[in-house]
Amino acid sequence: MDNKSILLKNCRFIVTQDRDRKILEKTDILISDGKIKKIAKAIPEKSDKVIDCSYKMVMPGMINTHTHLPMTLFRGYMDALPFNDWLPMIMKMERDLTPEQVYFATLVGALECIRFGTTAVADFYYFPYERAKAIKEAGILGFLDSSVMDKPLFFKDADEAIDFSEKFIKDFIDDEDIRPVATAHSIYLSSRETLVKIRDIAHKYNILKRIHVSESEKEFRESLSKNKNTPIDYLDSLRWLDEKTILVHANWITNIEIRRLAEYGCKVCHNPTSNMKLAYGKVMPLDRMLEKNVTVSLATDGPTSNNNLDIFEELKVASLLNKFIEIKDISDQQIFDMSNINGAKTLGIEDKTGSIEQGKQADIVTIELTKPHHYPINKHNSLISHIIYCLNGNDVCDTIARGRILMENQEIKHLDEKMIIRKFQNLTGGEKIW
Repeated sequence: MDNKSILLKNCRFIVTQDRDRKILEKTDILISDGKIKKIAKAIPEKSDKVIDCSYKMVMPGMINTHTHLPMTLFRGYMDALPFNDWLPMIMKMERDLTPEQVYFATLVGALECIRFGTTAVADFYYFPYERAKAIKEAGILGFLDSSVMDKPLFFKDADEAIDFSEKFIKDFIDDEDIRPVATAHSIYLSSRETLVKIRDIAHKYNILKRIHVSESEKEFRESLSKNKNTPIDYLDSLRWLDEKTILVHANWITNIEIRRLAEYGCKVCHNPTSNMKLAYGKVMPLDRMLEKNVTVSLATDGPTSNNNLDIFEELKVASLLNKFIEIKDISDQQIFDMSNINGAKTLGIEDKTGSIEQGKQADIVTIELTKPHHYPINKHNSLISHIIYCLNGNDVCDTIARGRILMENQEIKHLDEKMIIRKFQNLTGGEKIW
């Protein structure tokens, strides 16, 4: 996976996601040293690798801003339970996890990301060193943490968990493949003292901080009773809210809180499929957030509350979920932005990725336009509409992350995918399939 020069030749369509949201036709992309060196027609074929894109649509790599990759271990478990019953059952099973299980589960999740065209992922879990090893081997960009709560699963107390989290941050603060994040699990599993310590660590290292917040009605009402504040207002009272804060879910949120998020520049991760599956009881007010210019990105959540890592699927669900309530003034372009450029803004890397522009990282996926559900393409519809409503992760043909080809013609060559899946199946107690 070295950074040799790559020429994407004669791309039928390039969905650039640049400032003007241009869509180019029959244009080449030259990649060198991991970056997009040139976008033009008829670039000479002098590259180490030439990929014919005459029948392909080319777009930025998907950015999944919130997931729990190791929870591939629990895919299909307890599918019928609402969140407040589901979470304690999951945490009970998590107590028995081993480092080896987490490593292979993360690797399987990363392979799924590659197959579905995701080039950057923000992962929220435990065993950070094992996850970092898997992410590095997979080749995608990872925003990782060691999640902290007051009754930690793998430490004697919150202080030990916090110290371990800070150690991981220090060890990876300058890493090219792994970006450390300071994470508190939630306001209902983290005390005021813990939240303040996580805030201070984030400020100390000038990194992102994140938290699950305003997920359910129960959390919202318990916060009003215990903290005399809504969950967002409670975080504000702890000086948690700023432009480096990532709030996950934010379903039960008021108009006043939305204005506050906009004022502080906080980012929100929308997990539409997971929100419905876990029966949170309220749709995140996407229209009101976008109206106030809050940056909202798209995420799958974990593979046990979704149950896959397909951001294409989230595009469709996010759009339909808001249409189901009432036809909102949310354009297809705004929905699509959530999967790339808004994801980059959420993770603080919009100067490096999220769009196909000269000088940016070559985070690119291609779709070969050869299947019935890709057509028609004419003046009466749009490519953006097709991406949202017609495509799914299995349509991805090539995945390029930071100039490295991770998947070509739907084949992953740098990892032994079959061996990884077999080992993972064995670690979950399943019988050999093939």
